[in-house]
Amino acid sequence: MGLSIRDVVAELLDQRGGGFPGDLVAERAVELVAGDGATLFAHHAAAGTVRRFGHAPGPGLLSESQTCALLDVHPDFSAGGLEPRRITDVVGAASWRRTRARSELLAHTGMRYELIVPLGALEQPYQALAIMREDRDFSEAECDLLATLQPVLIGLLTLASVPHQPPTTGPDKPLTPRERQVLREVAKGLTTRAIAHHLGMSPHTAARHIEAIYGKFGTHDRTSTVLAAQRSNLLGS
Repeated sequence: MGLSIRDVVAELLDQRGGGFPGDLVAERAVELVAGDGATLFAHHAAAGTVRRFGHAPGPGLLSESQTCALLDVHPDFSAGGLEPRRITDVVGAASWRRTRARSELLAHTGMRYELIVPLGALEQPYQALAIMREDRDFSEAECDLLATLQPVLIGLLTLASVPHQPPTTGPDKPLTPRERQVLREVAKGLTTRAIAHHLGMSPHTAARHIEAIYGKFGTHDRTSTVLAAQRSNLLGS
């Protein structure tokens, strides 16, 4: 049985070292979509610099200097917004083969296909997860799979950038039994609609429970809420 998105979300949320688990993110992303390598990078185009903050070893792995040179001539992924996208969605397969990025800088790796997952607002530096593959393009289903993981990665990256996060002792008020059920589903990485279906309630009711949980924890997003619940030992095994 292959790795599931729930397994990956649970594993990432269980990382309590205080920093962003970049290498683990890259490794699990490669496993999820059968990639041949992955890199997490922050590119500051105006300064001409790139910082790699995670990678999965493989034939598609580039050094920081190689990544910087590649991004300088690479087709612009940011034009399409925040959705995960393939290089062939940006320039088309034939045009991509003719670019310097593909014909020169990536030729020695054998990598023909890319999938980019933006990790935050489209501003400087541009942060993203890049997954490479040699033998075939990424499917729509694989793009959708990583789109499910994307908000978790953005949340973890945001939390890692906060230098002194105050400790969480638990919710201000006890959670109701139903809120505990919803919280456990949120921790699995399920969407509001999926939570509603699994627990036999309407999406509107599920959303109200999630907002109530946020209010009790004093949080504003799923990732920080789940981390707070873990620190409070409310999720169990």
